[in-house]
Amino acid sequence: MQALGWDTLRNARVLIKPNMMKAAPPQDADATHPAFVGALTAALVGQGCEVLVGDSSGLLGFTREVFEVSGMTDAVRRAGGTVVSFDAGPFERVQVGGRVGGVVWVPRALLAADHVILAPKLKTHTLTGMSCSVKNLMGLLPGATKCALHLRLPTPSSLSHGLLDIHHALEAAGVRFSGTVVDAVWVQAGRGSRAGATLRELGLVLGSQDLLAADLACASLIGGDASRLSTIAAARQRALGPSSLDEVDLTGDVTALNVPPIEPAVSGIKDRSSVAHLAHYWLRERVVEPWHDASRCCGVRACVAVCPTRCIEVRGERLAIGPGCVRCFACHEACPHDAMRLRVPRAARGFFASRAKGLDVSKVFE
Repeated sequence: MQALGWDTLRNARVLIKPNMMKAAPPQDADATHPAFVGALTAALVGQGCEVLVGDSSGLLGFTREVFEVSGMTDAVRRAGGTVVSFDAGPFERVQVGGRVGGVVWVPRALLAADHVILAPKLKTHTLTGMSCSVKNLMGLLPGATKCALHLRLPTPSSLSHGLLDIHHALEAAGVRFSGTVVDAVWVQAGRGSRAGATLRELGLVLGSQDLLAADLACASLIGGDASRLSTIAAARQRALGPSSLDEVDLTGDVTALNVPPIEPAVSGIKDRSSVAHLAHYWLRERVVEPWHDASRCCGVRACVAVCPTRCIEVRGERLAIGPGCVRCFACHEACPHDAMRLRVPRAARGFFASRAKGLDVSKVFE
């Protein structure tokens, strides 16, 4: 904490952004470990901070459940923090330039925080080569708007530039990114290979006030040329952050970085073929949809109030969801009577269930 300058964060509202991809158990190293986030939360709470821990899961519509089944909710609460779903809203509309060239919706909690600290999980990634601090920014976007960004920016390079554009736009909007602390205790290596990802115990925690410096240090742990990692390459092309590890002031046990290289990821067909990529994210964007169950509705209309695109219309006792729906799932999260339900088309249920490891998703098949 002291080395990162976070010992000065006293009596502040701090938002921690981990990586909560799916409902995988902590030992799979697919997400930031709950104990890791719990320890960071406890340290900040000990300095008088109000700590929020938030994300939008890659399992669309199930962010709260992913937090709970992974053990993250319990770990954060025991440490004195509060878990927030970035799918719940309310949202702020942020105009992003560059490759994105349009509007993104982000949780208002992001702009209300005094400090935002990223807490990504280091792992290899079949599309970008590495998932770390820059890639972790994707989870700031609620629900299926993450998939929409993939469709808008389908290549590794364009997506990485787009994430940097979003980071720049959020800073300009007043979000204070105060650094990153990377969970590299156990990492997934060789993702996408026929044998599947393997786990490597590195026992490392890397932190920096500069997320690009942290990512560069993490890139040095992955086998091959770091320039093939698209987030690193995009930052270099824009002359952002250090250009090499020689420009990074490393402190702590630097010898811990001298480990055998992590086996890089193997790109799958959806990462090599633009057609397969677009089809994959088109399906993911649409696989879960909200629908109104009038039999459960008590007329609170919390869903209408929280909808960022104002696409929910009141038609007598029923609510109609218009074509402007971006599937952020705030309506589902906001309804106190579970009247705004979720459903998955029959043809896509197998695909969705395969992503919901160990989590009961039967309610979306009703």
